[in-house]
Amino acid sequence: MALMVKYGPPRGMWPEFKLDFPEAETWPERLNVTQFLVDKNIIEGRGDKTAILHGSQRITFNELYEMVCSFSRALKSLGVEYGDRVILRLPNIPEFIVCHLAVQRIGALSVPIFPWYRAREIAYVTNDCEAKIFITLSGLVKDVQEIQSELRTVKHFIVVDSEKDEGTEKYLSFSGLVEGFRGKGESEAVHLHQDEVALLLYTSGTTGRPKGCIHTHREYLAVAECYFGKVVLLSDKDICGGPPSLAFAFGHGSLLALYFGGAVSLYGNRKFEPNLMFRLIEEHGITVLLAVPSAYRAMVACRNEARHYDFSSLRVCISAGEHLPASLYEEVKGLFGCEVLNGLGTTELMHIFISNKIGAVKPGSLGVPVPSYEVKVLDDAGKELPSNQIGHLAVKGPTGIRYWRRDDEQAKYVKHGFNYTGDLAYIDEDGFFWFVGRDDDIIKTAGYRVSPQEVEEILIKHPAISEVAVVGKPHPKLGQIVKAFVVLKPGFKPSAELEGDIISFVKASMAPYKAPREIEFIDELPKTPTGKIRRKELAVMEKQGNMQ
Repeated sequence: MALMVKYGPPRGMWPEFKLDFPEAETWPERLNVTQFLVDKNIIEGRGDKTAILHGSQRITFNELYEMVCSFSRALKSLGVEYGDRVILRLPNIPEFIVCHLAVQRIGALSVPIFPWYRAREIAYVTNDCEAKIFITLSGLVKDVQEIQSELRTVKHFIVVDSEKDEGTEKYLSFSGLVEGFRGKGESEAVHLHQDEVALLLYTSGTTGRPKGCIHTHREYLAVAECYFGKVVLLSDKDICGGPPSLAFAFGHGSLLALYFGGAVSLYGNRKFEPNLMFRLIEEHGITVLLAVPSAYRAMVACRNEARHYDFSSLRVCISAGEHLPASLYEEVKGLFGCEVLNGLGTTELMHIFISNKIGAVKPGSLGVPVPSYEVKVLDDAGKELPSNQIGHLAVKGPTGIRYWRRDDEQAKYVKHGFNYTGDLAYIDEDGFFWFVGRDDDIIKTAGYRVSPQEVEEILIKHPAISEVAVVGKPHPKLGQIVKAFVVLKPGFKPSAELEGDIISFVKASMAPYKAPREIEFIDELPKTPTGKIRRKELAVMEKQGNMQ
């Protein structure tokens, strides 16, 4: 029985897939994504070309191929077979890519999770996907050991950056396994149907427990061709890099530089620091920078330090994961001296499906549909809305929603062949899409609907504000009021006068009913591991406080 049928939704619950573009017609029915990311480059004469940059380390395609083959043989020796799941709890280091590709090469499923997941989160995802192998860093083993007895299906733990086994037969050394199986013959990639699972990415859990999102070998090729090929215009001269985790759908896309014979710059196992990112851009010669808006905002705040670095290699910056206001777009473009492409993607659809394009940018907008994607704005009844009317964002394309063992969620988000993203948006008269907010984030006050992002975009322009999140606070007469949680820039202190000044600042730029009625100054906003603000957490806190 095919794995997709066993663990994914029945075919009748799948969205409609659009594969009506020339490149898709050339893909064989049975394939393996690792052949397109590694083997093809060697066949086409790029074996000695750099594929991975990490600090001062450079790994060529030939070296990557050898390591992937060695580790794939090691995995098979441990009993990993077609369809088995392998957890990768690793930062952006070369071993992530080696393990990831080795797993996929033998027909198993790679399941990347964030390195900063804690015991409860690790146990949930590992048991939900029934992982057989768990790969992590020696410095992260402690969290795993706490819940080892709860991990029902894990047979072996593999530890990266450990020269010897960790004391039991279950804790094995990655380097020992690679060396032990180095040079022991070829490791042919297992050919699978295009629609077989290659990857399970778990959502960040902003709307409940993380959901496993199925992605196939074909979907990798589709994202490479449709987004990176036709929007970003990647070539073998490009080097993609940035701080997003490779376990995050947005960051994971940087691996597709390999599809074009380009290279991947890895941030490493360190907390995000703007100066470190500046140095990597210069030293690695990064041409395509991927980052979430909060990271761009932090880099812009360090513009004085940025003057000491050379950004001439950069040709384009990509932003996703959160709304990119027009003001921040201008600041990022000014800092790096290149175009900035804002877009929208989801873990469920694997990557970006609406984007601004080089030479066709509307600051503050999401852009237009990525080639081969059909995107509509629909009313509650599923009817398409005219321009400038807010509705539900629905998309159809070469990637789509297929949840792992969550048929109830599948039925909720896939309707009439379309993938419903849970976002509200509208289309302007030029065909550009504009993000309004998450369906469950919209504030309803005195009969009006208010987009948190719209209010935040004004607030962030106030000279005292570093970061801000807007939510609805329950109110006995108005239903909800607009409340802003504000993180101040250094040198500013909370006060009633500053609160009044901020509210007046907003009222000068938008309708008074949209302005915050309350402001709470806080030291830090709650965020997901991918940098998204947890508005729901703030909203729940307000609701509970209102009930007390």
